[in-house]
Amino acid sequence: MNRFIKTGLAALVAGCALFPANADAIVKIGATGGFSFSDLSDIELGDTETTYESKTGYAIGGFVQITAGPIAIRPGLLWVNAGPLYEGLAEAANIDFDDSFDVTFFAIPVDFLYRIPLGVVSPYIVAGPEFRFNTTSSSDFEDNFKSSIMMGAVGAGIEFTLPATGISIAPELRYEFDLNGVLEDNFMIGDVPVDVGQEQDIEAWAVRVHVTL
Repeated sequence: MNRFIKTGLAALVAGCALFPANADAIVKIGATGGFSFSDLSDIELGDTETTYESKTGYAIGGFVQITAGPIAIRPGLLWVNAGPLYEGLAEAANIDFDDSFDVTFFAIPVDFLYRIPLGVVSPYIVAGPEFRFNTTSSSDFEDNFKSSIMMGAVGAGIEFTLPATGISIAPELRYEFDLNGVLEDNFMIGDVPVDVGQEQDIEAWAVRVHVTL
């Protein structure tokens, strides 16, 4: 079994163990979407070190939220477009290729929330792992990506519950960081090998809105 799946299952089990034993779990489904501002760490290309500007992307998907008392677990499935993160690499590497492609993923976040219920308003903090599976399409570059990476996320939000409807809306600010690098060790652009000096990481600030039914 893929080690990322094993880690995800372990996180789910650990999260369930945090639920108060005497609390009735409430299960709801929802949708989420928002924007992200992603950065790549620099990499060495021979005698040159690349630099990348922050790029705007977006995420959209759904989730299940299981709440018991102040604790909740929120596994989800997202489509993540991190934007054209490698724009500028062709010039830095002095290699002719199209670097305007978007870096994309399917993502499985497993969020753990600690909520402070205050009636219709419930502030919360959130943290957890996120498992990403690369779906980037670029004929010159896509084979350089690891097929799956592990991310971590921390953040905070405020849940607003609409009276008499059961619907809640939760704007959330998240910081997401990768734990094992985005690229394979052997780096190629087309048929040109490139010497990479160190592992390259991705990080992002993300603003999402969760709507729970």
